[in-house]
Amino acid sequence: MADWPDPAQPGFIAFYSDSRNNNVKLPEDRALRSLPQIEQTMREVLTVPDNFFGIVDRGNAILQFAVNDDSTIRIDLPDPSRKGSLVKDADLEECITLVRQAGPSLAALNIVGMEFESWE
Repeated sequence: MADWPDPAQPGFIAFYSDSRNNNVKLPEDRALRSLPQIEQTMREVLTVPDNFFGIVDRGNAILQFAVNDDSTIRIDLPDPSRKGSLVKDADLEECITLVRQAGPSLAALNIVGMEFESWE
């Protein structure tokens, strides 16, 4: 990813896909969002199966969420160095709590119950 949208502003770059209205925001759009804005969008988007939401930190670490068919949410923390992701299924409130606890580095998150899943 290119330069951070606003070096003086904290937050994360948000991206998502909402199948209800075909609304898509790509990481390349560099939509910098505060934690309250992120929480609001998560509550709107992560309610329908196949919808997707993610955030990117300044170090390009990614935390993403996808709604499963049973309405649980797959938490996915990609680890390109291991060619896989740490994953876990959770409910919306656990996902929001996780984002609230995120510091400036998503890579530093320690999420209980995550399991490694290979991309291959």
